[in-house]
Amino acid sequence: MILSYRVRRAVSIVVTVGILGLLASVAGAAPNPDGPTRSTTEQLDQKRYVAAGDRAYVIGSEDGRFPPMGWHIRGEMGGVWAHPIKLLDGYWFRLGDTWLPKASRFTTGAGYVQMRFPNTEGLEVTRTEFAPNRSPVALVGLTLRNPGSTSRSVKLTMDARSEIMAAYPWGWTTPNAKEFNRQDVGSYDDSTDTLVFKESGKPWYATIGASVEPDKGGVSSDFWGPVRGTERDEYLEYGNGTGGRMRWDLSVGGGKERTLWVAVAGSQSSKAEATSALNSVLNDPAGLLTQKVNSRLALLNKTQVNLPDQVLQAAFDWGKLNMADLRITVKDMKVRDVDEGNRYPPPVKTIPSATGIGAGFPDYP
Repeated sequence: MILSYRVRRAVSIVVTVGILGLLASVAGAAPNPDGPTRSTTEQLDQKRYVAAGDRAYVIGSEDGRFPPMGWHIRGEMGGVWAHPIKLLDGYWFRLGDTWLPKASRFTTGAGYVQMRFPNTEGLEVTRTEFAPNRSPVALVGLTLRNPGSTSRSVKLTMDARSEIMAAYPWGWTTPNAKEFNRQDVGSYDDSTDTLVFKESGKPWYATIGASVEPDKGGVSSDFWGPVRGTERDEYLEYGNGTGGRMRWDLSVGGGKERTLWVAVAGSQSSKAEATSALNSVLNDPAGLLTQKVNSRLALLNKTQVNLPDQVLQAAFDWGKLNMADLRITVKDMKVRDVDEGNRYPPPVKTIPSATGIGAGFPDYP
């Protein structure tokens, strides 16, 4: 889904639609060539996107960054979410000594998004994101292509910034989000080669793992990727996150490409639940991407309309895809009388599983 903002923190969202474009190549999979896509190279830093599943989603800017956005919890409504909790503010990749620059092209497809970056350290780079169905996980596929004739060795680094917090209370609630959500604690588990983040005093977890075991990893409040010191205060207004890092030594053959899959999983119940979700998706990320695309294409085929105006025809299809992106399932949902978002009373009921349609990204789901 493409989200277009006129102002960085505007409340209203414009869903852009248009004539179907050519299908972008998707890392590690070959989706149905009839699938619709939309691509753009213009003002990517001013446009927002979502890669959504029914249990998790990623929201960022189309240039591949994760600027603070949203107003219910000001600046915190982007990043990675697995409702009813947020997991990360964002993540960033570095090749050698160079953080990936802003993406030069963005493509959205049936159930996934993809960004193309300027050549970095002599390699062509794309990033593919999607959220599998029925899993509280977001998957990120970083594809490195070596256009040269000889094999290349590359040092790849990923920084992730945790932000484990509840979707409620909000910024103006008593207590507010800053007061309610405590400082995150991070660790790197050498036995499983995963980053683990936890909300202090609560059974809320975020775990990060990869299809290729990292050569090393660690945590530090100083890990921020390319986010400059002058920009960090906006992430911390209501946030209490920390940083994690993983590093790989990879080789890419001449004229070949290689895809590294990174998974971000969450649970509001236990570390074991988050770890189980993480491991299940890393068994076959490319296969899950194919399933996701096929499920969206099956949705498109449920209703058909033929219109003489191709823009309206495309809008009809994208409307269905956008509605699917807004569908979400929440486990153990607490029901409270919150007085229009001002109070945080004890729950009057817990619903084991609730499914519905959110009013709109980034705030309402």
